[in-house]
Amino acid sequence: MDISYDPAKNEELIRRRGIGFGEIKNIFLQPYYEEPRGGYYPGQTMAIGYYNRKLWTLIYEEIEDDIGQLRWLVTFWPSTTIEKRKYRNA
Repeated sequence: MDISYDPAKNEELIRRRGIGFGEIKNIFLQPYYEEPRGGYYPGQTMAIGYYNRKLWTLIYEEIEDDIGQLRWLVTFWPSTTIEKRKYRNA
């Protein structure tokens, strides 16, 4: 599945977190935990996985465009204690 994201948001995240979507998308290349985000964010999914030996939480939406389905990356952050527990208990 293709992956895409907002370049301006990517630049903001690089400034704030030191990495961008281009790096964090690699959590999909190894085992990861995911669950629907729900609540105020229907249609979004939370994925928790490792990048560079650290657990990260990535929010994305699966959308359809002219070419087919893709994952639209929304944001990410270092995983919280609760998110780390979800990953380890999966």
